[in-house]
Amino acid sequence: YVCGTTPGASGGVIATGGSHQSSVGGDDDAFLVKFDGSGVRQWATYYGGMGTETGNACATDAAGNVYMSGYAATGAGTVIATPGSHQSVYGGGTYDAYLV
Repeated sequence: YVCGTTPGASGGVIATGGSHQSSVGGDDDAFLVKFDGSGVRQWATYYGGMGTETGNACATDAAGNVYMSGYAATGAGTVIATPGSHQSVYGGGTYDAYLV
């Protein structure tokens, strides 16, 4: 697994079909990618809206669940939160942390 941040204007395509977010949302977006043992991309997705979102760290647990943390600096248009999340909208200020 690899996570990071990609500029919206990079023109590259990281996300795969059926992903959480298939295209860059704005300035910089976080991304999360899974590769197999041969280095072949299995799946990938973006996380972000109109501003800057980062993917700072990712890990897996013993059950195979994947986690990524980062920060978001976007108000409207952020598509990180899902229904039923702890905080579904940007809290304001400079940055909000997130965990997916």
